[in-house]
Amino acid sequence: MDAKLTEALKSKMLVPVAERFLGPRRWIFFYRTEAGRVPAKEFLDGLDMQVSASYARSFTKVVEGFQHRLRGERWHKLSGYNDLYEFKDNGSQTRLIHTTDAGGMFILLLGFGGKKENKIKKKHLSQADGLRKEYLRRRQAISEHLKGRRK
Repeated sequence: MDAKLTEALKSKMLVPVAERFLGPRRWIFFYRTEAGRVPAKEFLDGLDMQVSASYARSFTKVVEGFQHRLRGERWHKLSGYNDLYEFKDNGSQTRLIHTTDAGGMFILLLGFGGKKENKIKKKHLSQADGLRKEYLRRRQAISEHLKGRRK
């Protein structure tokens, strides 16, 4: 991904999860909506320290290059949805839904809890897919704006 586009995305719509999750090979960000909310961050901030630490350990493996994605029995692609992935913490029965972008970027979209079975509620799927589409629309607008400035 173009460095200028990456910087523009970071300044306008991405929030770093934590400095330690920014490289060396991959980067993990929260998505900031057009309305200024950061749903995945709001969710993670509300979790107890043990659950947050579980997510942090997994994120560390990703950014250090030990895993290509948030893999394992706790990670999978959501079928029927283009580029949406679920990562779950079995102990707390919480889940994060994220998407990916070029250059090794993971964009955390939404988190939720209270789920024991493997089926995700339709409202969570719709909300996450809506956030992904909003991200892509905004990303495209930023990209086109930058291209127009280069001419």
